[in-house]
Amino acid sequence: MLLYEALTGARAFPGATASEVRARVLAGQPPQPRSVCPSIPAPLEAVCRRAMAANPADRHPTAEDFSKALRRAVRPTPWPRVVAIPAGLVVLLIGGLAIGGYALSHWSDADPAGADETVPTEGATSPQVEPATPPQAASVNPPGVATLTPTHTLTGHKGPVGVLRFTPDGETLYTSDWGAVLRRWDARTWKPLSQDVGADWPDQRLTSDLAVTADGRRAICLYSGRLQEVDLATGAVVRTFTPPLTAPHGRNQQVVLSPDGRWLAAGDDDVVRLWDFATGAVAWSDPEAARNKSRALAFAPSGERLLVANRFGPATLYTPDSPRASRLPAHWNSLRAAAFFPDGKRAVLAGDDRVVRVWDVSASPPKVVHVLSGPRPSVQAVAVARGGRYVLAVGDDRVLFGWDADTGKQAFATDAGGGIQGVAVGPDGATAATGHKDGSVRVWALP
Repeated sequence: MLLYEALTGARAFPGATASEVRARVLAGQPPQPRSVCPSIPAPLEAVCRRAMAANPADRHPTAEDFSKALRRAVRPTPWPRVVAIPAGLVVLLIGGLAIGGYALSHWSDADPAGADETVPTEGATSPQVEPATPPQAASVNPPGVATLTPTHTLTGHKGPVGVLRFTPDGETLYTSDWGAVLRRWDARTWKPLSQDVGADWPDQRLTSDLAVTADGRRAICLYSGRLQEVDLATGAVVRTFTPPLTAPHGRNQQVVLSPDGRWLAAGDDDVVRLWDFATGAVAWSDPEAARNKSRALAFAPSGERLLVANRFGPATLYTPDSPRASRLPAHWNSLRAAAFFPDGKRAVLAGDDRVVRVWDVSASPPKVVHVLSGPRPSVQAVAVARGGRYVLAVGDDRVLFGWDADTGKQAFATDAGGGIQGVAVGPDGATAATGHKDGSVRVWALP
């Protein structure tokens, strides 16, 4: 906060009392430094934003790392006027930011949802379906904004559920929690499916992410960097894609299969990699992605574009032909979610800046179509429903948001109960499933 105030000449979280300051801290990030003082160099603003990230895992790992980043940001880029930052001031800023970070981490009521470490789950409870109970609404929606009620509540996971995948035929829903325990549900009755259908299919297959093939017969399961194609009827491993991902945090690894079945993509803190799915050969790897640290992947329906939401820096847009990516720079904080519209011309990005942006990616360069105010303190996942009619977003504040994709107006908002970690929409576009911190999965009929 000292660095922010030194750069902008304004308080990051103004308030007459400690209670007012605390309320502003909990409300989210302060204005971007350059929006307050346009003469601040962009590299220095980036260092300041990272140092003030609400999630401790997103900040500089050590005071030494912060000091080095600060000096690199100052030296290459001259100010309009010569400004020298003495070593003593750097030490003071480091100490102040450490104290401020400690206060932020203790004031924030955010769960470790944004943390990078995988939390193992020891065992899991038996899956079951509970009668849906209407959530307690946090407030009355304004006129024209509907409130939804879940049709089913699925239980059985012991940890927060962040991965939800429908099979292309819409008959099965796969879910996985932070302990990487994979479960299957009949999407017609919403009852748990038996796991003992083959000797190679354990009761709890560990999966941190997965992608289902178009015929619904196989899935690519990702766990601890290993990418394995699994027969969903028997649980047998058909083949393994190499090389594996190598970043240490399994929950920061993602896998996605192009709708046409031609390409398989995976990413983590170290790389974004593309395979030819038929042959298993690597088409390309982008080690430059290590600077961005991918957090979500999405293919366009045609398979001709791959959108990557990054923890640092702007989102990146690849083509299967080359790892050279174009950038979508409007978001200024860590991204966590990405999705394409069925037409492939529009896409959705969101993250820790609590803003959901709808992009026209067919334009050159891509441009923002709508800016939507999303969940707080961060958006964990986004989806597109009803054939592109709605944009959905969920986050730690318990609310399932829905907007009209054409007008940008809010269509519905529902207190879904418990911090929401993921959302998926069935092939019919009318059914949504949300994963929650309490280990439950809730099913929704969209208007």
